Amino acid sequence: MNEYTRHQEFYFHDGNVVIMAEKIAFRIHQGVLSRHSTIFQDMFSLPQPSTHDEGYQIDGLPVVHVSDTADEFAHVVAALYDGGLNLRKSSNYHQPLPFSVVSAYLRLGSKYHLDALREEAIDRLKLCFPTQLKDYDPNLFDATTPTQSLQLGWRPISISRSDFIEVIGLARSFDLRYLLPSAFHACVRMNASLVIDAVESSRISLADLKLIMVSKDFCHGIFLVYSNLLALKPTSENCADPVKCREAITRHERSAVFSSSTGSFGDCLEHIRDESHAVDGLCPACCSMRKQRLEQICTHLWKGLVSISGLDALH
Repeated sequence: MNEYTRHQEFYFHDGNVVIMAEKIAFRIHQGVLSRHSTIFQDMFSLPQPSTHDEGYQIDGLPVVHVSDTADEFAHVVAALYDGGLNLRKSSNYHQPLPFSVVSAYLRLGSKYHLDALREEAIDRLKLCFPTQLKDYDPNLFDATTPTQSLQLGWRPISISRSDFIEVIGLARSFDLRYLLPSAFHACVRMNASLVIDAVESSRISLADLKLIMVSKDFCHGIFLVYSNLLALKPTSENCADPVKCREAITRHERSAVFSSSTGSFGDCLEHIRDESHAVDGLCPACCSMRKQRLEQICTHLWKGLVSISGLDALH
């Protein structure tokens, strides 16, 4: 057997099969794998190479090579041995899973028919990248936001901006296209260099790169229209103090909502849900008008992203 390294955690002295992922050896138990996966069950039922051939054994055990990365395979083995298949019944369910774990659950859960892991990954992705605008919470992607401030009250996935690209890839690969509108919006807020790096490393297709660029342009266009509307009609017809409210609206809308160079409805949603922003310096009539305008821009942006994603039937 060529040079290899034993996995530090999952190399059991009583294991009866060695799984080789990359050059990392996992000495684990056929029964555990077969119990949860018909793919492994069928794999182990096939005739194994002769154990007299040292090229196909480690510690006298048969070696099965898999194409998965060692990290992904380790995440799945950890779930099989440490209760990950029953995560929903665990007191740790509302703890965020790292995106790398969620991705591994989806990829390998699909490949090896580990349905519980696949479903767990999909459910958490849907919570972070919902199909409905009303369920979208931009604070889920901000690790500094206290969990009690989140719509869900907890954070399903610990995810970084560089991972947003991977969500698009997962949506394409596993027929989860309903994740795309939220995923494209998340990518709109990414630094352009991260997007370009993803294309160069083949983590995203040129077609999806174009859709991200289209999404950016669309978001900017909507914000420009909204900005012009502010200039034409900054206060409500029923405003109690036009001068004071005009100053307050200009200060809040232009500095807060349009501070992001990418332009996104994430900021709009934050302001809609935080009434302290809505009442600071504004009369009730202008507060109402401001909130209605923000809701309108969010609706237009969401519908546009749905259309760009090719999901016009999604509501």
